[in-house]
Amino acid sequence: MSHPMDYSAMLDNMYLTKELQALAICEAVQPLYINEFEEVAEWTSDVMMMQQDKEYVPSASFQKLLTFVQIIMLDNRAFRKIDLREKLADETQRNLLDQVMRPILQKAKKAEKPKQPVVKEKNKRNQKRK
Repeated sequence: MSHPMDYSAMLDNMYLTKELQALAICEAVQPLYINEFEEVAEWTSDVMMMQQDKEYVPSASFQKLLTFVQIIMLDNRAFRKIDLREKLADETQRNLLDQVMRPILQKAKKAEKPKQPVVKEKNKRNQKRK
């Protein structure tokens, strides 16, 4: 999988650009939930669509994840891959993340509706681009 600025080659201690933050968050958090919630596999598509289209609205769970990680865990500051890993290695932080993410993922799992029923107008436009 190749990304615009080769993310995988970036050093752990380099600060991530805004565009790469979503990818870093997805990559770090996805493994924590993938076995239990298939929906998190869609986060990868959310990231790619976000990079291609500034107007793209990601899935509700991914939006929630980005908001929580960027604002709560990382105080809305620039961060590096290593910062993210350290936060996720901290049990208290991970429990907080779990308290926020688990309900929304369980709700999505119960609903099992078509992808992203949230903002219909924008999504229709985005669907055509795929």
